[in-house]
Amino acid sequence: MDDQERQRRDRIAPGLGARLRQLRLERRLYQEELGKYFGRDQQAMSFWEKTGVIMAYELPTLSRVLRVPIEAFFNPADLYTREDALKDVDWALQAAVVQLTPRQRDALRQFVQALVGEEPLQGDA
Repeated sequence: MDDQERQRRDRIAPGLGARLRQLRLERRLYQEELGKYFGRDQQAMSFWEKTGVIMAYELPTLSRVLRVPIEAFFNPADLYTREDALKDVDWALQAAVVQLTPRQRDALRQFVQALVGEEPLQGDA
């Protein structure tokens, strides 16, 4: 990986690999154990932790395996402007939504938009 690629990666998700390692260790999982959920070996998990290069489609599975919302992989300061905003997050709902199909997520989003009186986003039907 050259410097330009490394800089681009660091702008996308700074600290993602370190956060993955921290969450894995909190669950007392070895890299090899975590890799089994993805059909990958220990070296691949080590690469994820060292580089932070993790495909976005892997995050829902990581979220389920480590029993954390997807937001847990990112720096809370980047996601929230106020500390007390975390109190308003329904973490159980966040974890449950990860397991919905895309069609179910779309239906849930439309339901919530109707519930709060928002107009559907362009492209929503």
